[in-house]
Amino acid sequence: MLLTLKISIVALCFILTGGNFFNKYIDEVIENNKVALFVKTLSFIVAFLGSIYLINDVVHSFKEDLIKEIKEERGEPSAKTTENKNTTFISAPISIKEVIGKYIIYSNGTVKDTKNKLIWKRCAEGLRGNNCQQGQAKKMSYQAALDYADKIEGWRMPTIQELNTLVYCSNGVERKFYRKDYWATIDCRGKDHKDNAYQQPTINQQVFPNTPPKTKNNDVRSYYYGSSSSDTDYSNDVWGVNFLLGNDSSNVKRSSELFVRLVRE
Repeated sequence: MLLTLKISIVALCFILTGGNFFNKYIDEVIENNKVALFVKTLSFIVAFLGSIYLINDVVHSFKEDLIKEIKEERGEPSAKTTENKNTTFISAPISIKEVIGKYIIYSNGTVKDTKNKLIWKRCAEGLRGNNCQQGQAKKMSYQAALDYADKIEGWRMPTIQELNTLVYCSNGVERKFYRKDYWATIDCRGKDHKDNAYQQPTINQQVFPNTPPKTKNNDVRSYYYGSSSSDTDYSNDVWGVNFLLGNDSSNVKRSSELFVRLVRE
């Protein structure tokens, strides 16, 4: 945008200064050399039309940048989204469906966290529909998830800190962390792990409906969602969030297949 703006300024200056020079030149050559006058006139016309084209291009670029900013603010991808070689364009107007606490739910399947300035996909990867009721949730290894996210323009895997912001303890327990925003020392079970009166999965299910899994045996391992954060102490381990208990852990191998929920800023 800055480059095109500079070009337009130069072009405008060229028109103004070129016009003055051209008028002066006409006075000098109009009676002496008609060919020179014709060449100069033609050159000026070409330069003038070129400048008009550049200015029009700047106006068009400005409109595109403005539309992009509006889309990003509303949670709409600013460009086409490519997933598994299938290209999806969002053509319908994006509107706010509902506001729940810190979350704004949009009609295009995204959710904006106004507190943490993040935009999430409402459905876990593999699910779709107004209430994420269609499809089957995908589980991926650490590297497979990173590669998968790289193919979807505008989206990425969340860090462990970002993923932790989705945990919701319906019993009102305030989670505590050993490090800043991760490595939970107190999860939704409370200080002594005795408070089991909370909804599972531990996420706002009005905002993120049908969050998998819906297991009957409460298999702790099946509730992990992957992050982009690896364990700095153990290279083979990565961080994930367990939405059964509302805690996080780095006791997850890179080869472990976890659920995926993508984010963008």
